[in-house]
Amino acid sequence: MLQTTTPSSLRRLVPAALFVLTTLTGTGAGAEQDCPTLLRAQCASCHALTYICPKMAESRGSLYWKRTISDMVDEGAVLTGREQAVLVRCLSSRDARARALCPDGN
Repeated sequence: MLQTTTPSSLRRLVPAALFVLTTLTGTGAGAEQDCPTLLRAQCASCHALTYICPKMAESRGSLYWKRTISDMVDEGAVLTGREQAVLVRCLSSRDARARALCPDGN
């Protein structure tokens, strides 16, 4: 005999399925890394903060950072499009949390 799904069981199934889907695909709210985390994990893994921070202090614009990050991806950095956008936004805006990583607090 074929068992049918009742509307009440669907109401329980849909949120659970969405949770599993967002967890597996990495698109949940917690999946995005913030700028300081990305700077430490991605940028500072090859470049010293003493190299990155002065460039941040010079208030270089988003075009500069977009080109620079694109060049780093071409060199082998592994960054999603979303992570690249986070870095461009925070580096070009001199994000306070990113500047807090700098030795002199630039």
